Formats: sequence, structure tokens, C-alpha cells
Amino acid sequence: MDHLETTETLARLGGDAQLLGELYAAFSLDAPSKLEKLGNALARNDHAEARKQAHALKGAAAAVGALQTRALAERLEKTVHDLTEAEADSLQAELAHEVRATIQAMDQSAKKATK
Repeated sequence: MDHLETTETLARLGGDAQLLGELYAAFSLDAPSKLEKLGNALARNDHAEARKQAHALKGAAAAVGALQTRALAERLEKTVHDLTEAEADSLQAELAHEVRATIQAMDQSAKKATK
């Protein structure tokens, strides 16, 4: 599964590979913190904060072309108030897995770009 839509994202950035690299770096640094805040909000049953963090992840993922991460974050954002605790935890775990895979794909993309 492709975790990143690099070609389309790069085109949207006017072909600026350096900017894409900066966006990847920012996502890699910021997304784990957002995931942690999301998990904490879910643990407290704070749906408003969970929606806020899911929304932030959705936007960050969209900016870097992480389509699956974006879709999962959007799903959590839209449904968190309707999910059971187990469903929310499962979706959050799926999102966390996808974020890790996306960051790994970004690292691999950066390595290819420097060769």
C-alpha cells in the first residue's frame, strides 16, 4: 500500500522538492504528539478534544499527501461521539499504525531523494 501520494503532492507544491521535504519533516515531528493527545483525549472520554486532534491530523496528512492517514483521521473526527470505547480505541490504533507507516515512507522517500 502506498502511504504517500508524492507525485500529486509535489505537483501541488509547484515541484518544490525541498518544501515537500520540510513538510515531511514537520509531519514526522508533529504527528506523534497529536496522536498522543488524541489517545489521552479518548482515555478521558473527551470527544471535543479527540475531534480537535483528529482534525489536526487530518489536515497535516492532507498537506503531505498521506491519503490513508487523512481518511482514518477524518473517520475518527466524524464518528468519535458515536463509537464505543473499544471501537474508538481500535480506530485510534489503526490510525497510529498508519501514521508510523507514513513516517517510515517519508524517511524512505527522503533517502531516495538524497541518492
